Amino acid sequence: MSSFSMVIMEEGVEVEIPGELSEIISLLDQEVPYFSCDSHMYQLTPTRIEMGKRWELIIKAVDQTRRDQPPFQVAWIEVESAKDDMLVFRIPPRDLDPESEAMQFDPTGKLYGAFAFNCLNVFQERNYIELPGVLPTI
Repeated sequence: MSSFSMVIMEEGVEVEIPGELSEIISLLDQEVPYFSCDSHMYQLTPTRIEMGKRWELIIKAVDQTRRDQPPFQVAWIEVESAKDDMLVFRIPPRDLDPESEAMQFDPTGKLYGAFAFNCLNVFQERNYIELPGVLPTI
């Protein structure tokens, strides 16, 4: 894992992006199923919604080579309305509790980092944010 992805795992991600909440949720809903890392794909599951104000979503990974293994939580994200038609997109820091699902199935944080980088790359592709380049997702 790169040192940048380790920082993201420890500190999380928080960016302001322009747009409507429904627009960004729809974008994530469209794009996240196409994110991958090694043999894993990602799923979004809403957990808490304040219509028009805030969404919290759990990110789960599915191992495509082991269909008998259920999806497991890798991270969670928050998207909330801010001021002046801006939104705050957050991927909170990784829970490092050794008993957590994420630590059991993704001990190095590779799936967490790949997910975060994929999100940032999509936001850059759609001109919501500017990055110096494309972030590595493997």
